[in-house]
Amino acid sequence: MKTKGKKMKTQREKMKKTTKLFVITLFLLSMSTIAFAQNAPIDFEPGGYGADWTWTVFENDTNPPVEIIANPDVSAPNTSATVAKFTALETGQPWAGCETLHGSDIGTFNLDETNCTIKIMVYKPVISDVGIKLVKPDGWSMGEIKVANTVINEWEELTFDFSSQISDGYDQIVIFPDFDLAGRTQDNTCYFDNITFSEQIIPEGPTEPAPTPTHNPTDVFSIYSDAYTDLANTNFDPNWGQATIVTVNYQVSGDNTLRYQSLNYQGTNLGSPDGGVPQDVSEYDYLHVDFWTANATALNFFVLDQTAGEVFYSLPITTEEWIGVEIPLSYF
Repeated sequence: MKTKGKKMKTQREKMKKTTKLFVITLFLLSMSTIAFAQNAPIDFEPGGYGADWTWTVFENDTNPPVEIIANPDVSAPNTSATVAKFTALETGQPWAGCETLHGSDIGTFNLDETNCTIKIMVYKPVISDVGIKLVKPDGWSMGEIKVANTVINEWEELTFDFSSQISDGYDQIVIFPDFDLAGRTQDNTCYFDNITFSEQIIPEGPTEPAPTPTHNPTDVFSIYSDAYTDLANTNFDPNWGQATIVTVNYQVSGDNTLRYQSLNYQGTNLGSPDGGVPQDVSEYDYLHVDFWTANATALNFFVLDQTAGEVFYSLPITTEEWIGVEIPLSYF
């Protein structure tokens, strides 16, 4: 699973696509939270951080500069004196935004379990996504994370979970105050303030195990399930450079469950440590997966071989309950 859609890859060297069922059970838990401290909170106050930084505006037609001004609405939840003003022009791009100067503004910092929750206060005249992106000195980034405001013409604090982007050496923050792919019908004056970094609030996991499957064992090719005999020698945590922390036999009321923490993407090699043993599932029609997530917004499921390109199935998400999905193998 990967964001802008998180990505989980199930690897095999050869999988003939297609009559029966094979099964996986997953518990997906995003968690997390620094070593080098970033210059924060970004509060735009005298003596604080942000007011004297180089906020470069981009993709906003004439690129009117970010202004540091008096708070237009000194009331809860934002009673601070000074805020940043960004005018998103109707003629600007949907992804118009502003970015700090590499290195000298926010400083160079590591993102880890102690600081991967980012919060920002916004005051906007429209409902649209707010995007935040973290960037390294060479321009590398895992992309923006977007959260929409829910009220207009009043302050609101938005929370961004960056646990999937844990990495060392960030030195720039990028803000997209009005990320509206539908396009604007007017110039939108947006204010933002009080950008903070804090430890992730770890969501609670499921208290009940996944539903017990009822398929006849003779009709099942099991990858991971207490109800069946699983394929031997499967590697549930191959090193593909992912940030995900895998617990292979996490207990949910006595039921073994795969748990993914800090999930950005995760692979599984079927029947061997390196994925070098072909698995013939040509007698099977569907892939079944049960999954539970507290806060994921996009989960994409991949079945891979050495001959076909990457095709993913977007899992339907309902948070904080078990979801069972049967994916036709012909889809891949």
